[in-house]
Amino acid sequence: MSARLLAALPIAISIAVLTACGSDTESPSTKDVAFLAAVKHEQVPTEDGDIFATAKTVCREMREQGRTAADEVKTVAAIPATTSSPLYTSDEARKIVNQAITFYCPEFNDQATN
Repeated sequence: MSARLLAALPIAISIAVLTACGSDTESPSTKDVAFLAAVKHEQVPTEDGDIFATAKTVCREMREQGRTAADEVKTVAAIPATTSSPLYTSDEARKIVNQAITFYCPEFNDQATN
């Protein structure tokens, strides 16, 4: 091998590794699209609030604080809208939590609520 080729080898390996790891950066986007489609399919309004942040907060709180899916349903149902009423009904909150578990924290699938 020439010296020039040997010098380029570490760069080529780095690019290959970054490209392979790049698939992880696509996954959240794919998950977000699938999550949004699932929530819309369940007829949950998605125009107000940041539904992705809500879903990811659900999973973070379940992981870090040991909260249950039932706890998270109550929390999501209590999110205030810009008006005096909650942003989501209890049923919509349940659907959001269940879909968040499905797409962002499947280790809690056993806690999905009906």
